[in-house]
Amino acid sequence: MQLIATAIFLAFVGFCWSVETNADIFSEHLKWQETLGTARRECQTTLHVSEDAVREHGLGNRTNSEATQCFAKCIFTKLGMFNETNGFNEDSSIDRFRVAMVAKEDNIPSIREIVVKCASKKIKTENACGWANRGFECFRKEGLSLG
Repeated sequence: MQLIATAIFLAFVGFCWSVETNADIFSEHLKWQETLGTARRECQTTLHVSEDAVREHGLGNRTNSEATQCFAKCIFTKLGMFNETNGFNEDSSIDRFRVAMVAKEDNIPSIREIVVKCASKKIKTENACGWANRGFECFRKEGLSLG
């Protein structure tokens, strides 16, 4: 009888821990959505990029203007994922994608592998906006999303 009571108690503790952990993940994801929204609004305002241009670019439609390329750089920079000198910060990018894609993470073979692949070095002829945008396009093609 004591064994059954112990088993029930342990199952209950495990359930409570699971609920608390899921609540923490959900809370972190909601905070992330606020952070991303703030960065997006600030970048749109600073760079004067229309909502339509941002939407089309995010969908992969070829609106690769300098403004939309710089919008990608602005977002990644504000989120601590990119800087003009060193390019993508792989560890920060992995952390950001894990939080952003918490509900979809099981469908992605390896966030780390994709980030390493997409965070390639700068091509001599491209500027920082083109470099960040090339990473953005690779992330999108590989199924990673910040939103």
